[in-house]
Amino acid sequence: MYRTKSLRLYKYKPKSVSFRGDTDSRSIGKRIFLPSSFTGGPRYMYKHYQDALAICRVHGNPQYFITFTCNVKWPEIARHLNKVNYLHAEDRPDIISCVFQMKVIEFVKFMKEDKTFGDVAAYLYTIEFQKRGLPHCHTLLWVTDPYKIQDASDIDSYVTAQFPDPCTEFSLYKTTTECMIHGPCGLLNPNSPCMHEGQCSKRFPKPFQSETRFDKAGYAHYKRLQGQHHTLRNGIQIDNSYVVPYNKRLCSRFNAHINVEYCGWNMMIKYLFKYISKGADRVRFAIYRAHQNSASTSTHEPPVVNENVTFRDNHNLQSIINNPSFGKTTLTEWLSSNNADSNGRDLTYTNYPSRYRWDVSAKCWIHRAQMRTGAIGRLVYVYPTSGELFYLRTLLSHQKGCKSFDDIRTFSNITYTTFRAACDALGLTGDDREWQTAFAEASTWATSSELRSLFCHMLLFCEVSQPLTLWESEWRKMADDMLLALNSASSNPDFHVNDDDLQQHLLLEIERLLNSATPSKSLKDFGLPLPPTTILATLRNRLLMEETSYNRAALASQHCEMHSLLNANQLQVYNVVKDSTTTESQVLIFVYGHCGTGKTFLWTTIISLFRSIGKIVLAVAASGIASLLLPSGRTAHSRLHL
Repeated sequence: MYRTKSLRLYKYKPKSVSFRGDTDSRSIGKRIFLPSSFTGGPRYMYKHYQDALAICRVHGNPQYFITFTCNVKWPEIARHLNKVNYLHAEDRPDIISCVFQMKVIEFVKFMKEDKTFGDVAAYLYTIEFQKRGLPHCHTLLWVTDPYKIQDASDIDSYVTAQFPDPCTEFSLYKTTTECMIHGPCGLLNPNSPCMHEGQCSKRFPKPFQSETRFDKAGYAHYKRLQGQHHTLRNGIQIDNSYVVPYNKRLCSRFNAHINVEYCGWNMMIKYLFKYISKGADRVRFAIYRAHQNSASTSTHEPPVVNENVTFRDNHNLQSIINNPSFGKTTLTEWLSSNNADSNGRDLTYTNYPSRYRWDVSAKCWIHRAQMRTGAIGRLVYVYPTSGELFYLRTLLSHQKGCKSFDDIRTFSNITYTTFRAACDALGLTGDDREWQTAFAEASTWATSSELRSLFCHMLLFCEVSQPLTLWESEWRKMADDMLLALNSASSNPDFHVNDDDLQQHLLLEIERLLNSATPSKSLKDFGLPLPPTTILATLRNRLLMEETSYNRAALASQHCEMHSLLNANQLQVYNVVKDSTTTESQVLIFVYGHCGTGKTFLWTTIISLFRSIGKIVLAVAASGIASLLLPSGRTAHSRLHL
């Protein structure tokens, strides 16, 4: 078995290296088992995730998300299997991996040269292995502005979710029927592996669409016509509702499962980045050690910047120190490069890679000979509780042409003693601006649960002067997963979560996080509103959730319009019902009228009034036909379980 050489990481202070008399490198620092250069490792995947976000910062959202899966029926694989007399492709993962790697390189080259989706501005892909041994490639594709989608109908030129014509496109039809069909599942096959609680986890079969459209969340619903072409699978007739979206050029060229999804208008793009960089399945556990909060940095002495150095655990410490490249990092050499070269002094540390490239072997910045592709720089996120390191990172995004760490702390010819003081002078901090900036940056890549944890850490450790202002400006970013969970739990397609209800759910979760802190805190300690005591009961009651989750703004508009159209008799009944809620008195009203006299119109007006102000209205009728005339109406037997 091959054993890699162990690496260690040690944090030291430049110009004051001290190892307490140690000579063995194994006695200091911490061991790194899988560095970022190890393909598929956690650090490797996290680096890809941060790279995707950096590209997104420059080029905007990616336009296409493409999943390219290996096909064991490729002639290259079949030919090698015949040579070694193996019956199953999964018995030779080495052959599959080699062939698929060549296919991926050709796949990327083909999209760039063929301009399948237009001129490629940037791309990023990761390769994963399925549990049965077949690899697949997740690709994010950015295209230039002239080729970006402007209207939903433009997607039809690049993505289709229908069978091709078997007469004119027989080869593509064969690939589609073999590789681009989901299931069958649902009513056609309730025992399919994708079925969960009677429904397909991938939401197949898809509804038929006369044209491609976007929903309110920015997801594309592709054109699927009914009754055109079909195929048979396991004796079951499959139509367009089971076709996985694909691109005709790619499927024709590579004869494989290539799922293409448009994602340019989706605002939840960070979750897509999380998905492609999640890595292999693994078990995670954590061991926590109690620690005390470190003391604040003294304002009388310049801050000390710690640098990381990586070395092998069998090296002698003195030889590590004597190495000319010891202590050289991209940051320290950026300062040295500005001393020697004036051409890059108009660039910040973040933008420096646009003109210079980092030579790993020589550990220095080298001016780029060609500027054909714009390189993108990024900084690793630093937690706001990191003290001076957090403010140093903030300054590196604004200061230009610095030649030393003192220059980073200099503004208007005044060198400040701390990085935080320099941030104050530049107007980057104060009035909680640094916390709002840190939270806004984290919201571009962190999940909602991570943002809630960050918000609680800011309240506990970051001396936020106006927590309520921070809450009011950032609360919606912490509620994405809650909104998705509430929508998924409801069977009502018109389910709508009001902002007030969503805020109460979010406040309840943050209150739980603060209560679990050490020492225990509460929202009231920071001047934030407490959720009502009934919110937990509401969350557990499905009927209450459905009856309080109407679009109140739309109902208020509807009520205003319908109220103006009520006649005198209708208005009399309307006022009696409205006044009864004000006086908290019970009334029993019987409205009699012939067909077409406006009884349903009156009930709809009254229902829209109370639902628009958050009241619960149970609209029931004696018969099923009558209940259909009422908004969200049900029969009395169904609603009250008579």
